[in-house]
Amino acid sequence: MQNIQIRMSLSYPVIRALPVLLVPVYFLFIGKGEQIGWLGLSSMCIIGVSCIIIPMKNFRDFRLKNYANMQSFFALIAAMGTCGYSIIDDETIRVLGQLSQINLGKQEIRPFFGYYNRL
Repeated sequence: MQNIQIRMSLSYPVIRALPVLLVPVYFLFIGKGEQIGWLGLSSMCIIGVSCIIIPMKNFRDFRLKNYANMQSFFALIAAMGTCGYSIIDDETIRVLGQLSQINLGKQEIRPFFGYYNRL
């Protein structure tokens, strides 16, 4: 088996930044893109360019081989996990927001929140 060396100094920023790009793409795809303003889009572009620049030692070093490696693959998998969590979390908050409009007592709400907060 090939020895894979992962440099966290390169992977971690990409893992944290890719969901900033991918989650809005998902929301644009499902038709909720009107919630994203110009400031948000420009910020996402800056983050995207930063993700491209991170593996380069200098600007002339822009080559596909810098990105087509196992480190990028694992960073993408980790970022996809964060994206999935963020999308599920958003939907959960929406559902719970709708439940709060229904007049439920503590006994009915407890299964949703568990005993984390003593209601």
